Order: sequence, then C-alpha cells, then structure tokens
Amino acid sequence: MKAVAKKWNVGGDVKSPTYVYYKKYGESFVHFDLYRVEDYETFVNIGGEEILDAPGTTAFVEWPDVIATRFSPTVTIRIEKTENPEERKFSIERHRMPE
Repeated sequence: MKAVAKKWNVGGDVKSPTYVYYKKYGESFVHFDLYRVEDYETFVNIGGEEILDAPGTTAFVEWPDVIATRFSPTVTIRIEKTENPEERKFSIERHRMPE
C-alpha cells in the first residue's frame, strides 16, 4: 500500500487501517479495510458509500466482499505470499467500466 500511495504522490505516513474501517489521505485517496464490516448497512453507516460515490475518489478496498454487489472495481490487485517471506506476488486485472 505504501508503494501505491507513493506513486499517487500521497504524503504522510500510510498505514493499514486495521483498527478503523478506513483512512483518508489527502482529498481523494482512501484505503478501506472491510474485514470487520459485517454487512452493507454497516458500510453505509461508516460513510463508505458516500466516499466511494464522491467524484475523483481513488479507493483501495481490502476484503471487498461486503460491497461487491453494489460497487464494481475498475482494477483488481491481488497480493499473494510466496515461499520467500520477503517477497509477494502481484497480479493486476483491469475491468471494463460500466456504460
């Protein structure tokens, strides 16, 4: 996540929002961790729907299952562990934008 934030020129100390549902960096860069969000209503109550609907928002969502029926990703990035604990395997899939 830190490398992605750096590429987007996001300043500050970028950390995973493990103990909160999301962290916002700058005006339009948001990192969600929805592991503890049980349903879509909870997502709405934390302000997630409003954030994702805001024009110009770039959002990175960990554990997106709870919002998958309402929001479609434009890009999916999967990060997998490898046999080497110092390495990760990245795969990037671009999706078609809804018309």
